[in-house]
Parts: sequence; C-alpha cells; structure tokens
Amino acid sequence: MVEFKDYKDRVVAAASGFWQRAKEKSEEKFLPYVFLEICGADIDGEIKKGDAGALKAIKIAAAVLALLAVAAYLIPFNRPVLSDLLKRPDPGEGNSSAELQLQIDYEGNMLRENVSLKLAERELSAEEADELFNECERCLAEIIEGDGEGKELSGDLELPKHSEDGLVDIYWESSKPEIIDDRGRLNAIGVKERTQVVLKALMSAGVHSREALFFVTLSTDSVEDYVPSLRRESERMLRQIEGNPAPQSLILPERSPGGANLKWSIPRKTFPTELPAMFFLVSLGIFFSRHDSLEKRLRRQKEDFSSEIPEMSLQLTLLLNAGLVVSAAFDEMIEINRDSEKPLYRALGRLRDSSLESNSSFVSELYVYASKTGIREFIRFANLVMDGSERGSELADKLERERQQQWGGRLNAAKARAKEAETKLCLPLMILLIILVVICVAPAMMEM
Repeated sequence: MVEFKDYKDRVVAAASGFWQRAKEKSEEKFLPYVFLEICGADIDGEIKKGDAGALKAIKIAAAVLALLAVAAYLIPFNRPVLSDLLKRPDPGEGNSSAELQLQIDYEGNMLRENVSLKLAERELSAEEADELFNECERCLAEIIEGDGEGKELSGDLELPKHSEDGLVDIYWESSKPEIIDDRGRLNAIGVKERTQVVLKALMSAGVHSREALFFVTLSTDSVEDYVPSLRRESERMLRQIEGNPAPQSLILPERSPGGANLKWSIPRKTFPTELPAMFFLVSLGIFFSRHDSLEKRLRRQKEDFSSEIPEMSLQLTLLLNAGLVVSAAFDEMIEINRDSEKPLYRALGRLRDSSLESNSSFVSELYVYASKTGIREFIRFANLVMDGSERGSELADKLERERQQQWGGRLNAAKARAKEAETKLCLPLMILLIILVVICVAPAMMEM
C-alpha cells in the first residue's frame, strides 16, 4: 500500500511539473505580443481560456475512452460462435487455430487458462479425392507420356512430387529402377535394345489414394499443488483432440482422460491497446494546439499594427506641415481616428490617456511603448519624433523620407509573398501535368 502511494505521489508530481513547464512555455511564446494588450487584447484571459478548453477536451476524450473500453468488454462485437471456431479449414487452406478459454476443476481445485487449439485441414470426401486424382493423372500423362502411348526418353525425366495445387502427394516406383529410378534419373548404360519402363504413381490425398501406371520407352543411352498436474492433463488432452482429424468439426469433451471436469468457452477480448495510444495522441494534439488560434489572431493584429505605421507617418507629416506642433498633431490624429478599430490608433489613444493621468510626456510614453513592441519601423518612427520634439529638427522631412522607406519595405515584402505563392503552386501544377500525361499515354499503353 505504501509503495502504491509513493508511486501515485511520483506520478502526480511528474504531471504537475509537466503542466507547469507547459504553461511557462506558453507564456514565453506570447511575450512578443504583450504590447497588444494596450490595444484591447486580453492575452492572459485567452491563455486561461485555451487551457480550460484543452482540459475540458482531454476530459471528454478520457470519458469516450472509458465508454469504448466498457463497450469493448461488455458488447460482443463480432464475437464468434463456438461451433464456427471449431470448423476445420478446407483442404489447401492450411492449418488454423482456435483461441479458447479452458476451465478445468478437480476436487475443489480449478485452473482457468487461455489455450490455442490447432485445427488441421478437414479430410477430403471420396468424390473430391476422385476429382483431384483424375486431374492429377491427366496432368501426369501429359508430362510423362506426351501425345503417344509411350514417350521415348533421351534424358532425365522430371517426376513431380506434388500436384499443381499441392493437394495430392505423389510417390513413384519404377519397374526397372536400374534404368529409371523413382526420381526420374535415367541410366542408359548397358541398354542394348528398345526397353519399356512402367512408372507407377501412388497418388495420396489424406486418407484416399490411387495408383496410376505410365509407360515410357528408352530408345537409347504431487501433490500439494494441483495446478501443474492440471496443466499436464490439459496438454495431454489437447494432443489427443488434435490428433483426431476425422470429424468435420471438433467435438470438445466434458471430461479429461484423467477424470477432470472440463468447461470450454471463448476468452473475452482483452482491453484494446490502441485506445490508450489514440487517447494519448489526441490529448497531446489538443494540449499543444490549445493556443494556436490565439497565436494566429495576435500575429494578424501585429501585422495590422505594422501596416498602419506608414499611414500614421503620412497623417503626422501633413499635420506638421499644416503648422501644428508634435503634441497637437498627435492629439488631432487621435481625435480623427477615435472611432477606428485599428490597433495602432487605439494604442495611441490609450498612451495619450495614460500620459495625461500621469502628467508625463506623450512622446516619452510613445518611445517606451515602441521599444516594447520590437517593431523596427515603429521604433525608428518613435526615435524621429523624440529627436524632433527635443531638438527642434525638421521632423516633417525626416518623417517623409522614413515613410517612403517604409512603403518600399512593404512593397518588397509583398513581392516576396507573391514569389512564395508562385513556388507553392509548382507542386499542384506538376501533379496536374503528370495526370495529363497519364491520360494521354494510357490508351496507347492499353492497346499494346
């Protein structure tokens, strides 16, 4: 009991450690998107929601696994009938086996074990044997005698040991083994005249047999524990049953040769090992993909955030050229886009509200926030605004050059995505070309 408790504690500790490491990995994966929280993205809430959904899905999968295991144990899906299992295979199908559960008891001692009962092929009926012998004799006549009554030999003769279907065994005898032996080897030395040799074929198929003659001509040339005893009794009884191939279907005895009571039944199906493996794989898939949708959504928001930077630079440049100072230009730009759902302007609005509440500089707040995003274009924009507001340099001209550079970068990125799309289309086009070639060549190949 103590060992089981220690094992349980180790398993729980290992599972808790795995879950904690997985949560840390998830948090590290979403660090590049933390800056989007100011835009309204509830990253922590979404992560917790994904964890809860994954845990719920794993619980559902575990419940389904339990139901399937109970159904596999209780419901006899495709459970065979005992009489069908005991039918012998037809001739030529090879031996088979029947998996059974044997319960053997004697004087209050009981043994229950799974046994494998070998089933030999059933015996041929007389009609089936005659049909096989006739076909085999016809084939042998074509091989040995040819078209005439006797075949003149000039070399060794190949005498088959089995019929073509393997159901008939053939044993040979020669009337003159000194000339032709039972393997068909020819010895022509000492033969001076035309000599006829009779080859007798003994064809055997189970308990049936037939002879056929073929003519060839040589032209030239204890007891404290009953379980071991019960097991030996079981083995002896199984050998006795398997050694009797006569009946079409095996008859299972109710008592062993030693007088032990026998009870035969089909063993219950074992727990399907595929279900835990499938549950494990499904749980892993659910666990490691629980935040995929969140990551895709945050990546798309970050791309939208980056794509709005050139437009923001253009608006700020126009407002500065209209005579507004930097802070007033940002206020005007934020008011114009107050109802916009774009993440960049939502972030600027919250930065302004934060600077007003803390009585700090909006430009400084913008610079700190840009450093958190890790977006190079936004960091350069914040640096230009910081230099322009502190040093009084020509900010509008610098912003115009930066905007042109940003548009050039977006154009290059669009071209790269277009080339990537062309590359991805190569494989479907190659498959289509192969299909067209097959369609064109197939008729000609079929006529050959």
